[in-house]
Amino acid sequence: MGIKNLHQATKYLGKVKKHLQEVTDQRRAHRSLWMAHLSNGIKMWEKQLDDFRRHQATLTEHAGKARTEITATNRIIQQLSNATAGGPTLPPSSVQVEAEEIPEDPADKEEEVLRKQLQGVLQSCAGSLGLELDQKATDIQEDDTADEDKRSKRPRALEPFAGGASRNP
Repeated sequence: MGIKNLHQATKYLGKVKKHLQEVTDQRRAHRSLWMAHLSNGIKMWEKQLDDFRRHQATLTEHAGKARTEITATNRIIQQLSNATAGGPTLPPSSVQVEAEEIPEDPADKEEEVLRKQLQGVLQSCAGSLGLELDQKATDIQEDDTADEDKRSKRPRALEPFAGGASRNP
């Protein structure tokens, strides 16, 4: 009976060791796939970022050319208006307003939300690789969420137990 129990325990130990080896191999394979995924993602994001920057530079260049053309055309119109006798003259201030009516887009709230989400995801990905990011970035993110929490809470009463029922019967 003792030998039979010893044989069963040894057989069970072999199965558990085999299972552990399979799980360890699966874990390594899974991590390897994750690393390949991150590597491909980084390459894709770098290419997309480069494309984005080039396109933004092109759009900025086109906007600058358009502003230059607007300014030049407005000057020509002013000169022609001044040269024409009795023609209506445009005040210089209205010409400048037209050229400056289209401001550059500032970073809006949606972009800020996306920045925070991206920062959180990138920190999580770095954490999955065993990297520790500087605490300063994490503190900034935590401060932002703390500020949001403070805004969502209702203000406390100024007097203690104000408006509450008395506890003494």
